[in-house]
Amino acid sequence: MPLAILALLSVGTPLNAQERGTPPKEAEVFSLEPVTVTAPWPLIPPQYKEVHTPPYPEAARAREKEGTVFLLLLVRPDGSVGAVKVQKSSGHRLLDEAATQAAKTWTFIPARRGPAPIEAWAEVPVKFELK
Repeated sequence: MPLAILALLSVGTPLNAQERGTPPKEAEVFSLEPVTVTAPWPLIPPQYKEVHTPPYPEAARAREKEGTVFLLLLVRPDGSVGAVKVQKSSGHRLLDEAATQAAKTWTFIPARRGPAPIEAWAEVPVKFELK
């Protein structure tokens, strides 16, 4: 029989259970310890370094407006703020704007993965309250 025909016949031949990787019913299966996979370096979030509280807008104070602005800040590897977004408004434009402007001047200890500082987003609530 020519070799090419022999090869075609062997390709179509079904495999038995052991050849497919399925253990026979009578085989004993052993449980092993789990394989643990961890990231090589833990992620350490950014921390405040120099944060100045924003001034309370006089117009908002006069109207007795209070609220909390939730900001999303992009903290760069050098600790500066790259972008500021209002994630959740206080409900008062003046308070949101005051918080946003102040956050642009803040500095942070940047996030790190191992020894290397990395860019990371941080959520920062800024609470305006009258006392």
